[in-house]
Amino acid sequence: MIDNNGYKKFTDENLMLEIQKSGNHSAFETLYNRYYRKLFYFTKEITKDSLSAEDAAHEALIKVYYNADMYREIAKFSTWVYTIAGNLARTERIRTIRRSNVSIYDDLRFERDLGVIPDETQMPDDVTERKMVLEIVKWKIDRLSPRLKETITLRDLEEYSYEEISQILKIPIGTVKSRVNRGRLRLQKKLQYLRE
Repeated sequence: MIDNNGYKKFTDENLMLEIQKSGNHSAFETLYNRYYRKLFYFTKEITKDSLSAEDAAHEALIKVYYNADMYREIAKFSTWVYTIAGNLARTERIRTIRRSNVSIYDDLRFERDLGVIPDETQMPDDVTERKMVLEIVKWKIDRLSPRLKETITLRDLEEYSYEEISQILKIPIGTVKSRVNRGRLRLQKKLQYLRE
């Protein structure tokens, strides 16, 4: 039996094969640790609520474990799990809207840590300025429409291909490309003053 550290070098797809073969808990724990945070930020963009996002991310990964036999290696694991998480988050968002008359657009905050590592050779002022610009960009992304924000998050922050986004969101590739282009154009307009 391989311990959790031994699984860190396994691909997602190999981990799924391990889970399919024997319900291996260590392999699942590795996948869980690898994806929970990413899924949380993704589902939070949909649900607009941290608790709902936590539930959706956790439930998506639990579904992966209990439905491991449904996974086929021809599909990329990340596409499969994002699709599950997205569906759960959308269902939760609909429930929340039905339960409350509060606008889902109130007090949005885009909290995704982009993991930007500052260049050590930069002066402190340059690093501070880059951080400020990054915060403004995140704030502006947060103000895009939910559909554009969801697509931009997957494409430009999570770096998924158009084909993968099409599978995750269950929309045609042409629609994905259109949303990405519209989202980028709107962001450029919103951020134009930063280049002046």
